[in-house]
Amino acid sequence: MRNYADQLMKIGSAFVSLLLIAVLAFAQGGVLGPKGVVGPKGYISGGASAGGGTWSHLNGNTATCTGGPGVCHNVAFSSPLTNPSVIVVYYFDSEVPNTWTISDTAGNSYSDCGSGQVLWTGSGFSWQCAIAFNTHTTASNIVTMTLATGSDSVDSIVSDEWTDGNTNSVDKFASSGNNASTSIGANNAGCGTMVTTVNSDLIVCGLTLASGTLTAGSCGATCTLGANNGGDGSEYGKQTSFGSITPTGTDSNNTENYAALSVAVKP
Repeated sequence: MRNYADQLMKIGSAFVSLLLIAVLAFAQGGVLGPKGVVGPKGYISGGASAGGGTWSHLNGNTATCTGGPGVCHNVAFSSPLTNPSVIVVYYFDSEVPNTWTISDTAGNSYSDCGSGQVLWTGSGFSWQCAIAFNTHTTASNIVTMTLATGSDSVDSIVSDEWTDGNTNSVDKFASSGNNASTSIGANNAGCGTMVTTVNSDLIVCGLTLASGTLTAGSCGATCTLGANNGGDGSEYGKQTSFGSITPTGTDSNNTENYAALSVAVKP
């Protein structure tokens, strides 16, 4: 009789556990599949353990503008935009920090990645990041930075597009401003530390270097250089498991001023 009662208690406990899993999955848009409850992206979600995210880099270009027109147009993307996708833009301002707006020919709405402007070289130059979640398939998309008032002497813009087939959102962001690279070698320019909350985030870091040449550092399971013009550029990778990450770039010079901004995008 006692063994029978124990078995009933185990069965009851297992049923309650399955019921809780089902409630969690249904709350996130899951369905009842032939082998159990399936979450909205093919997994049973427990919050932080959400996965997915096979990221593809689709487009990337840079431009440097001189002469102070207050407008800098990036080179047109070579491939049409993909719906859905995420576009991350980094832009450099050579004067006392100004107010810029970011736009593109597709009509996407851009917002700051989260850190705002960061300064370097004694607050004379600034570096900023903007992000848009694209829903267009526009060909030859051009990203533009526009100064609210006045003019500027030298500006630079770096823009990239990625997709994993899902509608995405920002997970975390970080910055490293008014900093100096360490001794020559790999990973000598940090991008700030983020503590991500889901698996398979897209990790993007944009760096602007005083005079060195940027190459990829560490930004996930792999780290690939994105759009760049030598001293200003982006790098990206996929963080397989959520948690703390400090992306780094590699500066060909040592102990020189730089600024960096990073953003983690949820799959």
